[in-house]
Amino acid sequence: MSIMGGYEIKISYAPYQVNYDHYYIRVSSSHRLKGSKVIISKHLIHPKYQMSHKFDYDVQLLILHRPLHCTKLVSPIRMSSHFGKYITVAGWGYQTEKSSILHC
Repeated sequence: MSIMGGYEIKISYAPYQVNYDHYYIRVSSSHRLKGSKVIISKHLIHPKYQMSHKFDYDVQLLILHRPLHCTKLVSPIRMSSHFGKYITVAGWGYQTEKSSILHC
C-alpha cells in the first residue's frame, strides 16, 4: 500500500521521520537510504503482534545503541491535543502508481 498524490519536502518539515531497517535506523535525511545510521540494540515487540491479524498490535519500541541528539533535522514527534479534520502524513513512496519513488 502506498500513499499517492504526495509531494517532496525537506526533512526539517518532518524531523521525526526515520527509515527503519531491522538492524538500524537512518535519521536526518529526506532520502530514505541516506542520513546518519544508528544501530538498534534491542527490539521490544508487542506480545500480541501477529497472533490473529497481521497488522494488529503492529508496534514496537527500539532501544538504540546511542542516543539521538535533537536538531532541526531530528526530533520527536509532537502530539497535539487539537483534533480536526486534517492530518499530516510523512513517508517515502510513489506520487503516482508505478512512478519513481518520492523521498520525504
